[in-house]
Amino acid sequence: MKSLEHAERIASYFSAARTAGWQCHVVTSRAPADPAWLEPLQRDGISIHHIDRPRGNFDVACVAATRRLCRQLRADVMHCDNTHTSPLLGAALAGVPVRVWTKHAMQPAFEEVRRASWRDRIAPAVRTSATVATMVLPISGAIRDELIALGIPSSKLRVLPLPIAPVTARASVSGEARRRWNLPPDHLVFGTVGRSLPVKGWDLLLEAFATAHRQFPHSRLLIVGSTESEEERQFRARLDAIISAHQIAGSVIFTGHLTDVSDGFAAMDVFVLPSRAEGFSLALIEALAAGLPVISTRVGIAPDVLTDGVNALVVPRNDSSVLSQALTTLAANEELRARFSAAAPQAITALPSYRQHAQALLETYESLLSRRARSTAS
Repeated sequence: MKSLEHAERIASYFSAARTAGWQCHVVTSRAPADPAWLEPLQRDGISIHHIDRPRGNFDVACVAATRRLCRQLRADVMHCDNTHTSPLLGAALAGVPVRVWTKHAMQPAFEEVRRASWRDRIAPAVRTSATVATMVLPISGAIRDELIALGIPSSKLRVLPLPIAPVTARASVSGEARRRWNLPPDHLVFGTVGRSLPVKGWDLLLEAFATAHRQFPHSRLLIVGSTESEEERQFRARLDAIISAHQIAGSVIFTGHLTDVSDGFAAMDVFVLPSRAEGFSLALIEALAAGLPVISTRVGIAPDVLTDGVNALVVPRNDSSVLSQALTTLAANEELRARFSAAAPQAITALPSYRQHAQALLETYESLLSRRARSTAS
């Protein structure tokens, strides 16, 4: 669990099941950094268990531990929301009737923007998980399409996007948020939210911004997200080299990790998602909910909710020159920014609320259990 908000989100997944009288359990790889983050789960009577994260996709110890826990709980459903192959195998060996897998990420070759290797094409862990799972819930159309391309039957797939929560409108706190990072009110602020990792495309954004900044020197770039882990620091060094080469240090602000990113959104005039790959991108959804005009690469949930030129600018991934053109287009066109801003909240109306998502999960569980009972009876 990454935060109290994350724990609230996890607890929300169980709301419909708990109302229907289900006993609910959460299995994590370790205790959270702050014990207070468990409060939403404890408040709702959700039991918490720990199983060590598997070392590799096929970890015998994790399989055995999951099997023991499922047998102890006499589980009817095992739902893997992240780690999948070893827990699904353990649940199958325990005889759990229904095994569900929510797939969050694209395959490594796509995320790393490289040609698929023979191992990528075989995808043993993905194929095993999809075989063992009773149903797979990809969180975007892009992930579903990738699974179908691997030969997973479409009948076994159901797209279920992550739930969204309301976001405080940026207008009410914009001035205060800008003062936090010394951003003048008359400057145009582009912003992004993520982590200092290659897949998030911050290097592409910096290259694109450097070009746009020469034409619009009053523009600024606000980068929200962690840069502290060893892997993140390595990529941050690459980002700093780009900043130095283009002499834009005074125009780029790194906020570091923010527990609450609403101030970050409030300080932005335009949100940019430069990612090379995303499974979903909650940051994009939160930016749209906050009424920000958006520039996004064609990744994750973006093709499902954005239409280029109608409610956003959608650009190819891994192309800083096209991204730079999009930045300059919005920097030069206040009317277009206003049109995208007005259209932004409507773009996500089809995505489920927390309540709708919890109800969809319960209906999935009950449907699969009913199907299993009919099959067993016949």
